[in-house]
Amino acid sequence: MSQVADVQSTTVPGELDRQNGMWMIIASANVGNNDFARAAKEIDRAIAKAGQAPRGVTTQVRGQVSALKQIFQRVGRRSGSGRGL
Repeated sequence: MSQVADVQSTTVPGELDRQNGMWMIIASANVGNNDFARAAKEIDRAIAKAGQAPRGVTTQVRGQVSALKQIFQRVGRRSGSGRGL
């Protein structure tokens, strides 16, 4: 995570999230005026660098990154380039 963010410990009101019966930890970020595609690649790189998740733990990138990747993959298949985020 330190590859793409400054992580600081702090206290916040507690919130436990569940989706489809699974507990979730959510990490979110605001990329501000930075290049969104570059941020998406850095997120993927940081997840890969973290290594394989423990048994029973999965990672998912959701939100705008996920939606844009799907769009670029569809456009790439149609154009034959397959390039994108």
